Amino acid sequence: MYSFGLRSYRKKRFIRDLTVNQTLSLKNDFGNNYNVVIVNRINSTAIRTLMRLNKSSFEYGTVHIIMGQTPDIFYNYFKTENPLKLLKRARQLHLLVFTSDDVRPEDIAPVLVYLWGEFSILNVVAQIPCSWKYRTILITYRPFVKIRDTYGQVQLYKLSDVLSNPLILQNNLINMNEYQIMISQFERYPTAVRNPPLSIKESRIYRNVKDTSMFYGLDGVIVSELSRILNFSVSLQENENNNYYGMILRNGSLIGALAEVACRRTQIQANTRFFAGITSDWVEYTNLFHFDKVCLMVPKSEQVPKWAKMYKILRTKLGITIVAVILLSSIINFFLRRCTGMSNHETFWEMYCLALGCYNKNVLYANPQLPRRIFLGSCMLFFIVFSTILTANLFEEFSTQSYYPDIDTLEQLDKSGLVIKSSISIFRNNSNGLSARLARKTDTSWKNITSTQLAITTKRYAAMGRLQDAKIQIPTKYSDEEGTPLLHVVAECINSVYMGFIVSTGSPYLLVINELLQKFHEGGFYWKWYSDFGVALIVEARAHSNYTHHDLKPFQLRDIQSAFYILCLGLGISIVGFFMEIYWKQIVESWKTLRINYLKHIRR
Repeated sequence: MYSFGLRSYRKKRFIRDLTVNQTLSLKNDFGNNYNVVIVNRINSTAIRTLMRLNKSSFEYGTVHIIMGQTPDIFYNYFKTENPLKLLKRARQLHLLVFTSDDVRPEDIAPVLVYLWGEFSILNVVAQIPCSWKYRTILITYRPFVKIRDTYGQVQLYKLSDVLSNPLILQNNLINMNEYQIMISQFERYPTAVRNPPLSIKESRIYRNVKDTSMFYGLDGVIVSELSRILNFSVSLQENENNNYYGMILRNGSLIGALAEVACRRTQIQANTRFFAGITSDWVEYTNLFHFDKVCLMVPKSEQVPKWAKMYKILRTKLGITIVAVILLSSIINFFLRRCTGMSNHETFWEMYCLALGCYNKNVLYANPQLPRRIFLGSCMLFFIVFSTILTANLFEEFSTQSYYPDIDTLEQLDKSGLVIKSSISIFRNNSNGLSARLARKTDTSWKNITSTQLAITTKRYAAMGRLQDAKIQIPTKYSDEEGTPLLHVVAECINSVYMGFIVSTGSPYLLVINELLQKFHEGGFYWKWYSDFGVALIVEARAHSNYTHHDLKPFQLRDIQSAFYILCLGLGISIVGFFMEIYWKQIVESWKTLRINYLKHIRR
């Protein structure tokens, strides 16, 4: 048996010989129950449609021509060949040449069916050049032709018809006649949800979802549209092994939905995933059609207590500026006080009264010094502006909820001591000092609770997620009854990533899926679908919320409790000062007596 690849590369041919021992019987394994049809009439309309749509199902770069005597020899060859090697060239065109003169199309049919069922080799053409009866016949297998309740038909074409219309041998994927494709998809909010908002579920745009993917959201709609355009039915594979993305373990084994695709138990994994450079030879990515940023979600900072709101303002630049201006103005006023007869403490007291808006006679009435009048007038205008700003800030703090500063940089996250909970170590390959420290704080161990729930309940974890998803998840899932967010997205994101689906190596659907995904991208459908579901989910969450939001609310005394604390503090200090004034003389006399007695004791 001889196998050689014909490549249009520098017009060279690469030939290699193989010897196959016949140990397996095709007839014993498969029987003879195959539908074989001779095609006598070519549908020219279908050919023109195929040429116009140009949805190719094979790669043009390579043609594999394999020569052998009998179908059993071919069967033994494919059965003993390295399966990964066959899968990697499954989308290429295969030509099987049978050199025996007593081979019939019925004998070849099991080989073609086997190649499709075992390796998903779609475009296979067989020829029997040594047979007088069938030498001008080309044989191919049509897996998407529906015969009663089953699929698959072996068709025979005349060589003259093929030469006139070469595309008739191509298995196009334009219409699969509701052929069943195994697709893995698990529920993931908000890109794959089972119970969408009613406004979306009843929309005419998404009415086909319930009959195809049964998942709403970006991922579910993409599968639904692919099913509608290519006319295939979705066989949703749901079990405990493929309800999460999966990963490659250190020993090289695969788990999760990734393993289901690699083992060909499912053909497409239709949850958008990061292009993380999967090194498995058994899996391929589709076109990377979606883009997002990887960010960290940390617990929302604590709310500022009402009693501390005034002190929060005084700690700001505004409070520091006011105090500095009062001190500087008092010093200048001290040097301008000549010929006024004012004492030192009166000059400082005068400036303090100006800051509070309590103007005394030195400002309200004529002042004998022109420079001092100009200075005091400018101070009046300055303090009017600043007092207005301070009043506005006080009103804003007292009438709204305010929080301590959130974590917005990775440096702040590092200093906070939070543990990063994630299924992947995204800082692993970065030698930067900050990234190395964050990598040591990343926990990739699995638990029965999600990372976001850990961040909310324990306040000791930071969760990793997609930025666009977080903008939907926080107002819909991670907010309290009053609509206050429980998580905060760190403004400095880690990385930007592209995302796509994965398919089994050699999948015959990859080329046509890539073409349609590209058209969806060019038409802007991804962000349209994503925005539709995002807005609908947020609106529904707010409609079902028990919190009634009012722009205006009655002002209560507890809103200004910090002012009463200041009053109580001043009262306490004044009481202490009052008693100190009363007993000051006694305290001084007692101190002098103790000092005298102590000195006398030392002299002795």
